[in-house]
Amino acid sequence: MRTMTKVAAVTTVALALVAARPDSESRDVASFEPPYAEGSSGGDSSNLLHADDEGRIVVARAHPVPSFLSCDAFAGWQNFRIDHDATEEFGNVHVALDDVVLDPYTFISVAVHDAAGGFIGSAKVRGPLTGEHRLDVPITWNGDGFEPQAVQLDFGLELTSACPSADAGTARFTSVTLQDQAADHEH
Repeated sequence: MRTMTKVAAVTTVALALVAARPDSESRDVASFEPPYAEGSSGGDSSNLLHADDEGRIVVARAHPVPSFLSCDAFAGWQNFRIDHDATEEFGNVHVALDDVVLDPYTFISVAVHDAAGGFIGSAKVRGPLTGEHRLDVPITWNGDGFEPQAVQLDFGLELTSACPSADAGTARFTSVTLQDQAADHEH
């Protein structure tokens, strides 16, 4: 019986040490807050697009005319952009948002490009959403892995094209953080 008690005690201590490992915590490599540089945007004349210095993006669309043969509408998108000289490898991009109000046809979009323009991470989250949210984007380095290079992060809101449509969304991007390892969860 004593042997079983000792084994149980050692197992409990070992599990506690594994669960509390400091190396399981991700470390911030770089962090960014508003104001962000304005990124790409577009769409047809039925869109309203807005980005401000506090990190807020608003996208709205009203296209009341149905099209019976085809839909020639071009839904809007608005992005912020961060250009970063990455001197240290990162495995996750953490995007924090608040004041989020998205209808079911509006998306939060994040894309991360390496120096050659290739995608190394991307994510989209579809509405409806309200409140505070975070999005973790795992990074997969192309080729032989990480080398110091310029990376580009584009993040914002986009609408879907539809005829007829009336859609909208707004969110304030409060921070973008590059972390040394992938996050364990996504919200």
